[in-house]
Amino acid sequence: MSECKEDTDVIEIGSDREAEYDEYLRLCEIFTGPAHNKLIRKIDFRVLSILTVLYLVAYIDRSNIANAVLFGLKTDLRIGNNQYNSILMAFFFTYALFDIPSVIVLKRIGTSRFLGIVMTLFGITTLCTAFTTNFASMITCSVLLGVFESGVFPGVVYTLSAWYSRYELQTRIAIFFAGASASGAFAGLLAYAIANLDGKLGYRAWRWIFGIEGTGTILFGLSAFFLVSASPEQAKWLTEDERNYLVLRLKYSNSAVPNSAKFEWKYVRQALGDWKAWFGCIIFLGQSAPSYGMSFTIPTIMKNLGYSAARAQGLSAPPYIFAALMTIFVSVIGDRWKKRSIILMGSFATGIVGLVILFTTAGKKHLTGLTFFGVFVTAAGIYSCTPPTMAWFSNNFEGQTKRAVALAIIPTIGQLGGLAGYRIYLATEAPKYPTGFGTSIAFAAVLGLGATLALRLLLQWENSKRDKVSQMEIQKMFSTEELAEMGDKSPLFRYVL
Repeated sequence: MSECKEDTDVIEIGSDREAEYDEYLRLCEIFTGPAHNKLIRKIDFRVLSILTVLYLVAYIDRSNIANAVLFGLKTDLRIGNNQYNSILMAFFFTYALFDIPSVIVLKRIGTSRFLGIVMTLFGITTLCTAFTTNFASMITCSVLLGVFESGVFPGVVYTLSAWYSRYELQTRIAIFFAGASASGAFAGLLAYAIANLDGKLGYRAWRWIFGIEGTGTILFGLSAFFLVSASPEQAKWLTEDERNYLVLRLKYSNSAVPNSAKFEWKYVRQALGDWKAWFGCIIFLGQSAPSYGMSFTIPTIMKNLGYSAARAQGLSAPPYIFAALMTIFVSVIGDRWKKRSIILMGSFATGIVGLVILFTTAGKKHLTGLTFFGVFVTAAGIYSCTPPTMAWFSNNFEGQTKRAVALAIIPTIGQLGGLAGYRIYLATEAPKYPTGFGTSIAFAAVLGLGATLALRLLLQWENSKRDKVSQMEIQKMFSTEELAEMGDKSPLFRYVL
């Protein structure tokens, strides 16, 4: 049995597509078993590994301000708590505002050029942050960082969806997103090492953090122009049969009638008007607020356990590494079981348990071990929510442009949870943070777990309605072209649950 036939549900499609579909079936027989697995490993090496490294670097740049604070940024620049929160809010405001425009630009100019440009620019911005002298210059850099980094996450997810089939995608999203989880570990360990440079050449340790990390990002950004492959059609390292197989399997394995791959503004409007995308925003809010709140408070939580700033940085690494491993594990299970919502609800539930542990133990010296355990559980649960979320919605939008824009809409609104994540962990409530942990529990339980369950039920109901209409009846009502134009609204399309 060919690997690709398992995920293919194609009806009689008409003479205009028969030759192409026959070619697809021929290639399926070639790329079966070991040959298929070898090709996927080749893609993992040439596409996934590069995107993972790029996203890891981007995420480090985004979160390094928390490490810089521990080494005197606020004191040196005379920045108060409210001003610091404003700096963080400025990043997320522009990050959310430019998400959709960034992905439209990506679709027009190509992934490699887009990622190369924006990564180089936010590397330059991070480097400039090392030379800030006051609140005004710091918030300016934060605004620019949000603009340049806005399209990286949805752009990477969209690029992966151009390479992998439905039930390969979540594992690959998890692997690259594990880079984000691991970035917390790398950022903490890097900051721990850079602390030794405090005072060298007259610069404080926090300036070295921005300077060294920004320079590295510039180098990675320049490499993206040459290393990133946007799609199989553009990959010169594939053979002709490999290229045709990858293109056709994505065209026919995700939908009974494939949608157009061309960029047209009508597909942008379709994505903006699709209720599923906005439902995705709610779910993403449920994970982004706890996630960003934790990423910016874990070093502080460790410090409040009685460790020095440098030691707290080192101890913040293990929870991120554990979260990265769990993210990959649950996503492999999700792809193997061909499930999305169940895996996502399990991740939310795990994160809620961890947050409850932190809510009840943080600040209590005799429960230090349990607090540390709570950090592990929370990180594993909350960070493992993102891959099934993005894979679920990528699976349920048909058409390249509509999918790309939808994948940008979701974090556009969802990332605003980052604003809440920063604001709810009040410095005046340290080390217990009752408002922070309590609000995070509410976000994860209501907007995360509750909304995921509601969406699953709605999609299940829609699938059951479509199951009641036979393919013969559908073919009598609509032409092949009309079905293709309908995309995921087609009665032949089935939503992944």
